[in-house]
Amino acid sequence: MSKSWDINDKRFIQIGLKIAYYRKLNEMTQDQLAERIYSMFRLTSFWNLIRTNQKNSSITISFYKKL
Repeated sequence: MSKSWDINDKRFIQIGLKIAYYRKLNEMTQDQLAERIYSMFRLTSFWNLIRTNQKNSSITISFYKKL
């Protein structure tokens, strides 16, 4: 049984190949890339929390101390 490929399948494959290319170009392992993405996500989430809670600075300060 053959799988029919649509444009989205090919697009995801292209994206995956580009990610692998640039990861290898920067001499990163998959684990290193995952760690970098995770830390960027955490930092972004942290700054969004600060921005949305500017009126309540005690929450922001206590959250910051936990990091």
